[in-house]
Amino acid sequence: MHQPLHFSTERSKTWDQLKPSNYDAHGIIYKRDECWIVSATIPRQASVLVMSSKLDPQKLHMYAAAVLESLDGDNKELVTCDYSVHVALLSTTQ
Repeated sequence: MHQPLHFSTERSKTWDQLKPSNYDAHGIIYKRDECWIVSATIPRQASVLVMSSKLDPQKLHMYAAAVLESLDGDNKELVTCDYSVHVALLSTTQ
């Protein structure tokens, strides 16, 4: 059976329980710029539609709600499909 490869520079008890491979390289670190922790502003002439499903195991609904909340502007809407799975737009009849 194949063992998954685990690489990280993290050092914690949880990480050590995974018995990760040795990885001595530096982590990937990006220089913080003017876009760091800045909400996107919806232009006046634009709107945003976020679609989500409460049953999607790959894209959790709480993240769709968080994305919508993080956008600056009023012309935005979250459409939630209660009983759809992944790819809500294609897999629901609601």
